[in-house]
Order: sequence, then structure tokens, then C-alpha cells
Amino acid sequence: MNLHFHQLIKGTGILSLAGIMEKGVAFILLPLYTRYLTPADYGAVELFLILLAIMDIVVSQGMDSAVMKRILYDKGGQPIEAYRPAISTGITYVLCCSLMAGTLMILFSGRIAPLLFDQSGYTKLLAFGAGILLCQATYKVMAAPLRAAQKYATVAGISFIIFCAKLAGNLICLLYLDAGFASLIYGSFCGGVVSVIATVFFARKYLAWGFDRDELRKLMKFGFPLIFSAIGFLLLSATDRILLKTLALNAHVGLAHIGLYSIAAKLVFVANALALTPFRSAWPTVYYRIARESGAKQTFANFALRFFALGLLATLAAHWFAPSALVLLTTPEFYAAAPAVGFLMAALILFALNDILKVGMNIEARTHLLPIRVALAATLNVILGVIMIPRWGIVGAAAATMISYLFMDAFTIWACRNFYRIQYDWWSVGKLSVLAAALFLVPSLVPLHRMVQDPLHQMVLDLGLKCVLLGIFLLATLHITKIDLTSLLRRSPGGIA
Repeated sequence: MNLHFHQLIKGTGILSLAGIMEKGVAFILLPLYTRYLTPADYGAVELFLILLAIMDIVVSQGMDSAVMKRILYDKGGQPIEAYRPAISTGITYVLCCSLMAGTLMILFSGRIAPLLFDQSGYTKLLAFGAGILLCQATYKVMAAPLRAAQKYATVAGISFIIFCAKLAGNLICLLYLDAGFASLIYGSFCGGVVSVIATVFFARKYLAWGFDRDELRKLMKFGFPLIFSAIGFLLLSATDRILLKTLALNAHVGLAHIGLYSIAAKLVFVANALALTPFRSAWPTVYYRIARESGAKQTFANFALRFFALGLLATLAAHWFAPSALVLLTTPEFYAAAPAVGFLMAALILFALNDILKVGMNIEARTHLLPIRVALAATLNVILGVIMIPRWGIVGAAAATMISYLFMDAFTIWACRNFYRIQYDWWSVGKLSVLAAALFLVPSLVPLHRMVQDPLHQMVLDLGLKCVLLGIFLLATLHITKIDLTSLLRRSPGGIA
């Protein structure tokens, strides 16, 4: 267990740097963009990115995950070069699908653009969107053998190159060309092109031209059901944005709400880039190996408990420090996003936790259950959103999303009980939850406004109190989950051994 945990921490640690660089441009430029763009501009870009994400899922068809499973589990032990037919088949198939989807996007750009941006004249952005789609779908499959080989430093290097390209593209388009919100799209296009070029160079020994129908059948048998699961996930995460616009008084107000919601999500990006996205990238390289060992189910249970505990810690921190972060990074018109941050962090944690809970579905090839759990959660999200958004706005949208992901996790555990039952430590889960709830209430019960009159001193004391409470919860987490912090620091990246 400890060896696999250290391997996962090592991979997550290196990939966290990659995640920050690959997706960190939007966060780094947040102070600049919130001064040049309005919440409505952010809302328009958010809808555009949702469209690209849906199309990416359709054209990728789970090929990156299927290639990973083919390398790590189906015929484990062989060098990755032996899987060139599977890798090349996956890349060729995704490339063809991307070209067809991009062509359709360009042909119907005149109808799509007004729906996204509430005005005409932005049809050319759909052409750049087609290019982004082609690049990011192909990049994911080409990078799969690098992840399977645990070449995390190489992946981080590619991400740094992508980061530089995106940053340069965004700054040039925003400041020099005065492209407004379109600069976010142009910058993503620059990053996409560079990502493909860099990955071809670094992964060239795993790549080859070719197409094998037998390999495609094997890849699609695993990957095709993931389409419906992934689209369901995206709709589940995008439902809040869609309902915020649909239930608003008018289109401009709806885009403004989506913009505030997007800013709240940008703050959550820190945890997503530092830990969650890297964890989700490194996890398949670990759990397929664990699955072949005795005691695998207990190992998965321990992973789930530790992840849940650290997720509670991150949720408390996000809720407490969001107002100060918004004051530091944005302008007053974006401060209203703060109350949604904690709920979005909890939703993101529950979403990533599902990667651990669903291992039985992947190991036992029950991937047909994946879209079912997502469809049920998405339905619940719509119902809750219709009820909660008119009353609580972006906070209601974030809370509805969090509850839906919690339901999805519960359903996943229930669905796996007959074919891959894992005995989770519910007693420890309960103790951690009660402690987190108790600590959450402490700041509201301490009358700092009566103890200190100066607003600055109040803020310093408030932040200090919350840091102490987070320290208490961290110590309790280490004790309850039996994490050996000394050993972990010694073996993780940057450690002394």
C-alpha cells in the first residue's frame, strides 16, 4: 500500500506542475482579464469551451483511456513499443473523427455563433475552435504512452511548452491586437498546435503510421461506452451554466451569472491543477498494477479514505479563503462569486473521488454502468438546479452540482457491490465528516468584531484562526488515515531520499 501511495504521490507531484503550466494561463491572467473583460464576456467563452468539450468527447471516444488499459492491463509486462499498432490505430481514428467534426463546425458556424455569443460576427472563432478540437483530441491519445511509461518529467516539459505558447498567444491578442474575449480562444489555439508538435517529438519512439481493424475493435469495446459517460459528466458539470442562463431575466444577465460562476471555478482551479487533474492522470498507471496484487480491494479502500480526508481539508480552505483571493485577484464586480467556491471545491473533490470508487467497473469491464450513474446524477442536477437557482443563484447552482456528485459516488459504491465489493472504512469517514463540520462552524461562533475594532486586524485574526483550524484537521487526518508523513516526504519528489 505505502509503495503504491508513494508512486501515486510522486506522479501527482510532478504532474501537478504540468497541470499548472498547461491550464494555468487563465488563472495567471485573471487579474488582467477581469480588468479588460466583463462577466458576460467570461460567460460567452465558457459556453464556447463547453461546446468544444462535448465535441472532444465525441471524437476522442475514450481512445486515450483505451490505449492506457491496452498497455498497462491487457498484456502487461511487454515494452510499450510493442503496442505501436494500438497507439497508431487510436491516433488515426481520432484524427479522422476530429477532421470530420471540425468540418461540420465550420460549415454550421453561421448558426452556432449567435447561440454562443448572442450576436453575429464571430463565425471565424468556430474555425479556430475546430483547430483546437483537432489538436487537443489528438494530443491526448499521443500522450497516453508517455503517461503509461510514467515519464512524468517529459509530460511536465511538454506542458511548460504549451504554457508558454498559450501565455504568449493570450497576451499578444489581448494587449496588442485588442481581440477582447476572443484572445482566450486564440491563445488556446496556439497552445493546441504547439502541444501536438511537442508530443510528436517527445513520444516519437512510441508512434508509427498504421491502422489495425482488430486493434480498433478492442479499443472501442472499452472506450466507446466511455463516450456516454464522459458526455454525461460534461452535461452534469455544464447543467449549472445552462440553467443560470436559461433561468435568468435576460440573456445579458444570464451571461453575467455564468461569468461569476466561471470566476469561482477559476479559484477552484488551483486545487484542480495542483492535485486533482494530476491525480486523475497518474491514477490509471497505478490502479491497474494494484488490481493484479492480493489485497487490492483493501488498498483501494485506503486510497479512497485518504483522498476523502484531504478533500475535506481542501473544501474548508477554499470556502474560508475565497473572499480574500477574489479581493486580491479581481475587481469588485466579481466579488459576488465567493460564496460558490466552497461548494464547487466539494463538487470537484467528489467528482475526482469517483475515479477511485469506479475501479471495479473498469477492472471487471462493466463500463456500460458508467453512463448510467452519470445520467442519474445529471437528472438530479437538473431537478435541483431548477429548484435552487431561482432562489440562490450561483450558490444554488454550485450546491446542486455538489449534491449530484455525492449521489453519483453513492450509486457507484452500490452498483459495484455484487461484482467488486470494497469494504470502506465508514467509521473513519464519519469521524472526519463530523470534525470538518465542527471546525467549519468555529469561525462564525468567534466574535472577532467585538474583540478587535480595526478591520485589518480583524482580517488578520480571522485568517490566522482559520489556518490554525486547518492545521488541527490536517493532524487529525494524518492520525485517522494512518499516513506516515515523514516517510512520504522522504520518498516524494523533492524529498531528501
